[in-house]
Amino acid sequence: MIRNIIFDLGNVIINYNQKQIINNFTKKEEEIKYIYDEIFHAPEWELMDLGNITNDELIEVINKRSEFKYQKLTEDFLHEWYKKQPINREIVEIAKKLKKNEYNLFVLSNMANLT
Repeated sequence: MIRNIIFDLGNVIINYNQKQIINNFTKKEEEIKYIYDEIFHAPEWELMDLGNITNDELIEVINKRSEFKYQKLTEDFLHEWYKKQPINREIVEIAKKLKKNEYNLFVLSNMANLT
């Protein structure tokens, strides 16, 4: 009998949408392009996601590469972006019903430690 249920975070419990996340920080096209190209698609983003570098190390590398042009935006974005993702309320309700029916619930995710 199944007693354990495992949920993922990205696009299961949390609706991960880069465009929506970026729009929480800026509406300026140049800054949107910067975040999309120089943060989300930076090779170091994957390293951070894998836990091979810290969030602060990511900030340092990106700021140096961009010659600190968007230093405040980079720091604000990388310290706060994950807090701006909407929760999938339907999944939360399903989880509540499962818990009420005595299932063990777990979250398994590759989300890096960002704090």
